[in-house]
Amino acid sequence: MTTITVQVSAGDEDAHQYGGTGTVDPTGNVLNASASNQWVGLAFNAAGLWDIQDTIITSAWLELYFTSGSLDDPDVTIYGYSDPGQWDAFTAVNNQISGLSSTTATVNWTAGGVGTGWKTSPDIKTVIQEIADMSGWIGNSICIVYKGNAGATGMRIRSYEGDSSQAAKLVINYETVSSGQPMT
Repeated sequence: MTTITVQVSAGDEDAHQYGGTGTVDPTGNVLNASASNQWVGLAFNAAGLWDIQDTIITSAWLELYFTSGSLDDPDVTIYGYSDPGQWDAFTAVNNQISGLSSTTATVNWTAGGVGTGWKTSPDIKTVIQEIADMSGWIGNSICIVYKGNAGATGMRIRSYEGDSSQAAKLVINYETVSSGQPMT
């Protein structure tokens, strides 16, 4: 098994979007998904992501740095951006995150009082496998989105601008497929 870890590495690789107005903020110190009409987008860019093509994803997760003990109750749906092209950047364009086409695979994360510091999402291997298997996927960029599910969702994480060492991470474990071995 091989592991790759990719961290958000620039300010335009993470952003949050407020409902109602659709305002996208790519420059804040934190990323909020505290209501059913809020989204967070995370872009992971690394040449090593190419290696997951034609592999079996055995597990994958987000590592997120929670900043508030009162906003530590994730109730979100996690999915990937389903366009196989290169992800460019989050900008202050209204509805940029909510307007992204979603992978079919989604994962719900519901927990209460997870506390502050680094926290691990549920396994998102189905989301990552769908992206890696996309025809035409360029292979050096993965965009993950999560959306609040309820009005009382309380989830606040550190952004790249807040502290680059606490920016979101994507961890992927995978196995290569031997010649003649079917992919599952």
